[in-house]
Amino acid sequence: MIYRKESKWIDQFEYASTNQHGDRYKKKCVSERVNVATLSAEFDNVKDLAILIYLSDRLDVPVHWDYNADPQIAYIKLVSAEAI
Repeated sequence: MIYRKESKWIDQFEYASTNQHGDRYKKKCVSERVNVATLSAEFDNVKDLAILIYLSDRLDVPVHWDYNADPQIAYIKLVSAEAI
């Protein structure tokens, strides 16, 4: 099983006004940081694939299947505002 973690900053916007082109939004000063963890397993590794499907069921997140990758993989993504 492969574990990869990355952090992303999510910008937050607030409503400012409306003009002839539509609604306008202003960016808030504070951005929120989220952590994204990706767990993946190759199709031919049955043990890791079973663990991944079990975690997907228990955490109620979908399993994504990438048939175009070489080797083919299945993965789940977990997003958290705190440490993962």
